[in-house]
Amino acid sequence: MTFEHFRKQLDRLPAGAPVVFSTPDGPIRGGYHLTEVRQARLTGLACNGVSEEWGEVALHLLDGFGGPHMPVATLFGILGKAAETLSDAIDYEVSVAFGHGNATRSVYTVTDPVLEGDTVKIALTPSPVDCKALSTAQMDQVRAASACCGG
Repeated sequence: MTFEHFRKQLDRLPAGAPVVFSTPDGPIRGGYHLTEVRQARLTGLACNGVSEEWGEVALHLLDGFGGPHMPVATLFGILGKAAETLSDAIDYEVSVAFGHGNATRSVYTVTDPVLEGDTVKIALTPSPVDCKALSTAQMDQVRAASACCGG
């Protein structure tokens, strides 16, 4: 999901609702802190020699030590300030860097925020390891195989 899409999803939710991020290992603790909104413009060279460029926005979260979860309005305000400062970021994919207990940090994919009761829940899913060259080759094989069937 893009940074702008994420912001728009938050904007439609109740401003005072607490935001609870959750990984497969459980929810982030109350009192968490958004330490940084990082924008990066990257250039990569895949194993097949093809280069590409892309941008990413990473939200860095510090696990809390108790207390209330951040309300939607606060998170939306921080992201709004980031959008003003990091103008290219709106079209970049957003991820979250986080580690339970502030231990080993992992990178997660963000899902759409969902209002459950009076709480906004955002599921964080582990980012899979992939090979773009292999994925592209497999898609080409699928297209070629389906071409004989009128695809």
